[in-house]
Amino acid sequence: MKKSVQRGLAVVATVGLAVALAACSTPKPVATGSELHIWTMFPVTPMADVSQVGAGVKAGAAAINAAGGLGKGNHKIVVKECKTDFSPQSEIQCAQQAADDTLSIAFVSPLQISGGDAVDKVAQDAGLPVINSNPNTPGALQSPVQFPIAQDVFNIAMCTVMGAKATGAKSVAYGIVTNPGTVASADRAAALAGKNGVTNLGIVQAPLSTTDIAPFLQQAVDLKPELLVASLSPMLMAGWLSGIPNSGYKGASCVTDELAPYQVLVGLGAAAKDLYMVGSYPETTWDYPLLKQFNADAKAEAATGDKAASTAPGNNPQSILRGWLGTYVLQQAVANVDGDLTRASLLAALNKTTVNFGEGNPIVPIDFSKPNPDPTIARLFNTSTILKVWNVDTKSIDKSKVEPMDASQLK
Repeated sequence: MKKSVQRGLAVVATVGLAVALAACSTPKPVATGSELHIWTMFPVTPMADVSQVGAGVKAGAAAINAAGGLGKGNHKIVVKECKTDFSPQSEIQCAQQAADDTLSIAFVSPLQISGGDAVDKVAQDAGLPVINSNPNTPGALQSPVQFPIAQDVFNIAMCTVMGAKATGAKSVAYGIVTNPGTVASADRAAALAGKNGVTNLGIVQAPLSTTDIAPFLQQAVDLKPELLVASLSPMLMAGWLSGIPNSGYKGASCVTDELAPYQVLVGLGAAAKDLYMVGSYPETTWDYPLLKQFNADAKAEAATGDKAASTAPGNNPQSILRGWLGTYVLQQAVANVDGDLTRASLLAALNKTTVNFGEGNPIVPIDFSKPNPDPTIARLFNTSTILKVWNVDTKSIDKSKVEPMDASQLK
């Protein structure tokens, strides 16, 4: 392990201790250096309110400040949030605000839905690093400013292949919303299904403006699949899952973990059996040192009155974790910065950083100096996916019997 990474991990350990103390004594931030900004964005609409992402970024930033600030300059980190409305214009505008902010050094854990390559172009033109993003467009998947630690591109395909492994399903149907990234992911999944022994029966598409998902669910059920795979907004997913018991469907389902509302799963009772989820991160309740640190930081943020930082199951702790992990990566990269901390020096540092997540953690180390061998997805450094299963008895999300799988294993 490089000394720079060891220093980064040592700082991370110090952050966890500082936040544990902060939960008891609530000291003021001790960062003594000049102020720098990190920006994040996430949708807040009737269709989906993912404020938990911002809460996670703020939890990580507060922990950094409480432990002495960021980097050798002990900079105080201020989080700037953009609450978008699902429209491309709002996402592009947010990216432009971050780019124009002379104190901003990075976009951290931005949750982009519809802005396409235009959002990445703004960041790229400004030389603004985008850390722990969800790149799902052709330009972003090859952009030199993108540093994701997870992948959303293969989630639908992984649901298909790993879900079939878990259940023995031989056929699949899909229900998706028609934003470009989701359509491309579903097409990719459908193409891979047959190569992996699963017959694709069809892709049912609902417009982003849809408010009633029931007709689209019935269309998918009428295809008579043994496995249903859905990629929808959280609100539409709630309607989709709630509608399954009355749709006549008796097979298994698989969705992305962040998109399945906990209250809906609990409310379904026994009808939620055979429900699987895929994700790049472990559940926040699983027993790993990294997650103990995360939960301490989130608890400290929630204690400030930030309700979105609560890790109660119904508050979507996976989104809080998504936000927080961006600050975790930022901190390790800053340990490799030469000279003053700027966008340019951070970008250079990221390109020589290997992020480590601790012993035993299912998130593999990620080396940002080694792009994906497939040039069309060069910026997907980690394509490992975890298959999870909903436990109707304990009302928890457990590890499935299928081992984590990398997208490179898909045929």
